[in-house]
Amino acid sequence: MTLPFDIVTQEYVEVIYLLERENRVARVTDIADKRGVTKSSVSLVLQSLQKKDLVERKQYGFITLTASGKRLGITLLRRHQTIRAFLVDVLGVSPHTADDDACKIEHVISQETWKSMRRHLSRMKESDQLEPSPGDRLQETRTDADETMPTSFTSLSGGRNDA
Repeated sequence: MTLPFDIVTQEYVEVIYLLERENRVARVTDIADKRGVTKSSVSLVLQSLQKKDLVERKQYGFITLTASGKRLGITLLRRHQTIRAFLVDVLGVSPHTADDDACKIEHVISQETWKSMRRHLSRMKESDQLEPSPGDRLQETRTDADETMPTSFTSLSGGRNDA
């Protein structure tokens, strides 16, 4: 199962989700800074996200995710965490490279492959082949996933300057 939105939409939702976790709301300036784009580019994308019912624009320029936007943000971050953990813990990829690669892969990976990665990590953990690491927390399937989500933006912009 691929996600129902294009990659740009997914990337913006993910950034807004992380900003909400840090600041309770997102602002155009913050989104532009994290994405490495202009404020006018962010404004154009926000109009599209509003039409897709993923964000709401509030008083004082605050931006928040709708319930469906938040669900998408959580899904993307879970995918990112699973892929990153798999790359680091199973394949031995450096954390920095794993973050960069996970940011790209999370948007195109199939549901089947993602679930297989999760199962593999879980089996390794259960058989003590995998040392506890921050990536292990993503195996939790709680509804309140906020407590296991990262707050770092190091890999989300990927150095891109596109909208």
